[in-house]
Amino acid sequence: MSPPADDNQISVNPEQLRSFAEALRFFIQFTNETFDETNMRLVRLSETWDDDGFEQFKRHFFSTRDQLLTFMDESQRLTQALDRDAERAERLMQRRTGGY
Repeated sequence: MSPPADDNQISVNPEQLRSFAEALRFFIQFTNETFDETNMRLVRLSETWDDDGFEQFKRHFFSTRDQLLTFMDESQRLTQALDRDAERAERLMQRRTGGY
């Protein structure tokens, strides 16, 4: 996140930023926890489905999984940036209202 040109232009609710970041962290954690189970199910599926259709499915599955992993990595960085932005917004709001 890049800082705005003028701090007076900031209009954000820090709690909403934190809430969104927390929801995103929950999504990342939940998805990570289910990856192992999903991979085990795919292995079991391969015991009963072994043809060209399954190979095509696996390629698509792994390609989609890799895209999701990329999204999750980027989201992890984004949650950290959102937390920093929320802290910065709170400090600016406190300065505007005279609090320290």
